[in-house]
Amino acid sequence: MIQRIPVTALALETSADAVVRAGAPVYTNALRPGTLSCLVTASMLTLGVKARFAWQATVDGVNWFEVSGGISTPNVYTSTSGDGVAPIVRERVLYLDWQGYTSTAFQAVRMTVTLTRTGVGPVPAPADVAGAQYFYVPAGKV
Repeated sequence: MIQRIPVTALALETSADAVVRAGAPVYTNALRPGTLSCLVTASMLTLGVKARFAWQATVDGVNWFEVSGGISTPNVYTSTSGDGVAPIVRERVLYLDWQGYTSTAFQAVRMTVTLTRTGVGPVPAPADVAGAQYFYVPAGKV
């Protein structure tokens, strides 16, 4: 049986408008290349507030850069905004399919989320929350 490790990347919580919240890093030497995915969850209530999830990678653990491109799935996902009546919940799996990001080329990768308002609408409220969880196969496991 294949062992898949679930790791909390970002707790399900709110954040201030346009503030990037960075998830816990996943060190690439700990996982089998090509097996990293992330379940992202956004629950938006406020009209016009969206959650934007994006992969980042680092070579030194200090400077992080957003991952661009993607073969089978995009590396960025923007949720539906709230409608002001009831929370709209969206979940999606983002798969980091570039082996270059999950090999020795980069020290670590992480998921980020930014809650933003569209236009001049209200800022994110406490009911607008987003989070993420990583899943991967450890290095040396099949």
